Amino acid sequence: MYLSRRQREIGIPISQQMRPILVVVLLLIQGANCFAQQIKGHVLSLSTKQPIPFASIALLNLKDSTLIASSYTDSLGRYQLNGIHQEAIIVHAASLGSRDKFTIIKVAELLVTTQFIVPDIYLETTSHQLANVAITADKPLIIRKSDRFVIDTNTGAITGNNVWDILKNTPLVTADEQAGLNLMGRQSAIVYVNGRKNNLSGDGLINYLKSLPAAALDNIELITSPGSNYDASGNGGIINLVLKKKITDGFQGRATFSDVQATYNTQRLNGNLNYRKNRLGLNASIYGNRIRQKFSENSSIIYKDGFGAYNENNTSRVEPKNFHGFNLNAEYSISKKQILGILVDFGLNQQDLVFTTNSVYKNIFTGRVDSSLQSVSGRKQQGHSINVSTNYHIETNTPGESLDISVDFLDYLQKFNQVNITTLVDKPGVTRDNHVSSLPQKINNYTLALDYSRLIKKTTKVDLGVRVYNTATDNDLYFGLITKDNTEVKDLSRSNYFKYDELVNAGYVSISKTLSPKIETKVGVRVERSVIKGNQFTNTHIFNNIYTNIFPSLYLGYSINKTDQLAYSLTSRINRPSFGQVNPFRFYQTPLIFTEGNPLLRPSQVFKNEITYVLRSKYTFIANHSYSTSEFSQFLLSPRENPGQINYKYINYGSATQMALAANVNINLLRKLLAVSATGVIGRVSYNGSVANNTINNSSLFAQINLNNKVTLSSKKQLFGFVACSFNSRQNIPLGERKAYYNIDIGARKSVKSFAMSLYVTDVLRSNINNAILDYQFTQNKFDNYYDNRSIQASISYEFGNDKVQANKKRNGSNSEIRNRTGNN
Repeated sequence: MYLSRRQREIGIPISQQMRPILVVVLLLIQGANCFAQQIKGHVLSLSTKQPIPFASIALLNLKDSTLIASSYTDSLGRYQLNGIHQEAIIVHAASLGSRDKFTIIKVAELLVTTQFIVPDIYLETTSHQLANVAITADKPLIIRKSDRFVIDTNTGAITGNNVWDILKNTPLVTADEQAGLNLMGRQSAIVYVNGRKNNLSGDGLINYLKSLPAAALDNIELITSPGSNYDASGNGGIINLVLKKKITDGFQGRATFSDVQATYNTQRLNGNLNYRKNRLGLNASIYGNRIRQKFSENSSIIYKDGFGAYNENNTSRVEPKNFHGFNLNAEYSISKKQILGILVDFGLNQQDLVFTTNSVYKNIFTGRVDSSLQSVSGRKQQGHSINVSTNYHIETNTPGESLDISVDFLDYLQKFNQVNITTLVDKPGVTRDNHVSSLPQKINNYTLALDYSRLIKKTTKVDLGVRVYNTATDNDLYFGLITKDNTEVKDLSRSNYFKYDELVNAGYVSISKTLSPKIETKVGVRVERSVIKGNQFTNTHIFNNIYTNIFPSLYLGYSINKTDQLAYSLTSRINRPSFGQVNPFRFYQTPLIFTEGNPLLRPSQVFKNEITYVLRSKYTFIANHSYSTSEFSQFLLSPRENPGQINYKYINYGSATQMALAANVNINLLRKLLAVSATGVIGRVSYNGSVANNTINNSSLFAQINLNNKVTLSSKKQLFGFVACSFNSRQNIPLGERKAYYNIDIGARKSVKSFAMSLYVTDVLRSNINNAILDYQFTQNKFDNYYDNRSIQASISYEFGNDKVQANKKRNGSNSEIRNRTGNN
């Protein structure tokens, strides 16, 4: 019999023996007298009240539980079965990670109409535990949903001490401390947490992700082609980190301590608490990171003048950093259809950085040294970020209709004080340069957002909304020279005061429609108008720009069956420069090496096509093509007329094209003692344009391989081992190439009741080294950088409280795109 054990659980009688043939014949005759019917309905999540896509639906005969028909829900949680002749049935709904639900439809209900609408079915998330160790059935690592891939981190196939370690081992993702987060080979993926964009970038983002324990993560959503309802900024896709949710009143907490030994020792401590009582829900987290790192950066420049001029720079950076912060998310259910929420994000950072750079200028042919310099830079940096987001959500009496109103405020401050002393190595006591500098950077943003959603006839969903972003930045750079008599004199030529204001008005509309139980489509458009004003008061230079962009999006999905899906998407995005990148100031590492912003930097626009295919819920294949205009990157400028000078500056150079194929496979071997997840990406990238009299026409193939292995050493003792390997091939960049590199991590984890302990060794062979060659018209530049990646990490976490706390409603702060551009590091 079909699921007879389930029937016993819900009290449905089942047949014990074969009935006499006469009885069977009578039943068939009775069934034939019933007219054909259409059965329709919805499947929703009990905790979130959101539709559940790809839930399986089975219609069973009430008399003997035999299977009559089966199907699955579409992206809006709807199902439909036609030609049903039975007069009494059971509707069995099931979804991965949820408790099965049975609904009995009686004779009287079925006879009144040829189209019967089953009451909404709500599935409850399962949470079975044994000795505080989660027990789950075999699950696919990757699940394809309507517009994203969902990576289930509960399968144990990808592991790590913290969320950053998890991302390093996540299929389709490349997490690198030098290059940041890449998705499918595209740089600058944007990070969301529970549907809300994170406000950090650079080192600040990496340290925040390292402060989140891996055990807090439920799944990772990879949105390779975001639609019109997402902020249009960013060309690298979206990585949404979904933290674990619980389901009833009570509280639950988790505390984690990690110790990392690299060249120096680093400690991380974080805690999280969920609380829910009646209409009030609270989620609070606090973290503290005491970080000590040592970076080595080596570069050389060969001047193509035929005389053998050569410059070599070796920099050692010691970076003590402290990052502290908390997050508070509160919501209050005014009624069943109204929710008021507030989110407060607060972060502090304090950094004491020391740069020591040794520069040698010599002739490469004769070996004769012309001069040697040593520059020591000490920078004290501190700042804060405060973000307050308020949201009002209301659902009307019309099913599927809702309105969200959000008002957000951001206050960001980052200031530093730096002292630079450069001496001549070959002439002890002789100072070449001695200067001080300071910069407070202030960013304030106010954002208003309205989002409206409506479901029409249960087959069409309409989303539309508007955004208003108003941002003001204030940057006041002081540059002072220290004279021979130790007097500080303001350098008017390098001191600067710069204000930058940006107003963006945006609107979008998105329509989703299910054409059949197997075919769904989504089309949308987003329009943004930007007004930019920049004022450089020192030289009275004013920069004004007004532009309007249109971002269309299209999605088509076809479900071949329950485990095989095919999809196509077309999207358009914009990649805006960060506020630091448009800041025109110069920041000196030595008298001749500095970075410089560019207030004339324009945003780039990206057009992307993508086809995805999921086979048997185990094998994932992706093919995409992207083309971007007005691309910008950081270039190294060494003027021929000023030998030895190195200027790192962001400049628009032209266009970029990328084509890529990706495949992922997840298998269990040796009777499931070995779980393997393998991802491969191969593609071609090309750059075209020009910068500083250099013509850009560069292209190459590239490849990425990630292999994650989980070994069950003892399931009874909950002891597991892990080996993760990654390889990135040589790849061209606009004016040069980045050399190939690879990485190997190993580790082990053990659970004992409410405690979890882990030990990892990262970059075992010290092979994750950034090697690059830049080939310009007058110079060739080589880089060899290592960022203290090899380490031993030990972690212990403890969980307390009850196990059932419902998570607050996921909400994306309306000013998230602005906060991501602050460049907090």
